[in-house]
Amino acid sequence: MAAGALAAGGMVVSSVPALAATTVLTCTSGSGNAHLAPGIGATPAQQTISDPANVAGCSGSEAGTITHGTNTFSNLKTQPTGSPPAQPQCSTLGNVVPAGTIVATGGVISTKWFNSANAQVATSAGVLKLKGTGVALQVKAIIKITSGKFFVSGHTTKAKVNVNFSLHPGQTCPTLQIVDTTDAGNLNITRV
Repeated sequence: MAAGALAAGGMVVSSVPALAATTVLTCTSGSGNAHLAPGIGATPAQQTISDPANVAGCSGSEAGTITHGTNTFSNLKTQPTGSPPAQPQCSTLGNVVPAGTIVATGGVISTKWFNSANAQVATSAGVLKLKGTGVALQVKAIIKITSGKFFVSGHTTKAKVNVNFSLHPGQTCPTLQIVDTTDAGNLNITRV
């Protein structure tokens, strides 16, 4: 009988160990600006988020010469959160979103990877969603890489990082259209 299988009353029960994720790249810092349209105001409204962001301090088993990268994403749409569920508005900006709650989905992201001489050495692309972390003004960004560097057919490759938000200089409610983003910890790209 194969290891991990048990025959009982004509049934075969098999236990398959979970596949461990392998970290292929880690970046130690990241920052950017999230652009919000139409902008957060006094009434709830779905926001479309776009963001140029940079990551740096990159290394890992599949980094090659990569030391840093530039992410560009678009079409990320906020989802209703809270109780009762509602789109973002000024009065709810500091509210804590429970860990795991979907905050935004549908983003399309591309990353240009660079070496220490600032020459582009690779690109990757994927889809992006944001989830609550249980911390005010923070989300977990989850990127599923679907092509380019780090993508391997038949495997799932994801980049994850917690991101903190703060007001961009000169921005206030009720016309908040830009927030600054800073990674709260390492961005890790893993593959299963």
